[in-house]
Amino acid sequence: MYMNTFTIKQIEGLVKTMGSDYRKLLAVIKSMDSSKHISCVRTYIDLYYKKNGEKQKEMIEYYFKVKRKGIHN
Repeated sequence: MYMNTFTIKQIEGLVKTMGSDYRKLLAVIKSMDSSKHISCVRTYIDLYYKKNGEKQKEMIEYYFKVKRKGIHN
């Protein structure tokens, strides 16, 4: 489903070229450190898409997936 052509550094590097909403979204995903946060972050991502469209969706979903896998609670 997700292409593994992106690295976390590439995704985070887009912060310089994307708007403040994208920067906030990545900050929210990056701050996720508990399984309790997963559903809240998912909701935040969905609201981001509703407001901004699905540009960069593949990278955002990949970043979320990788971060979610790293949570061990």
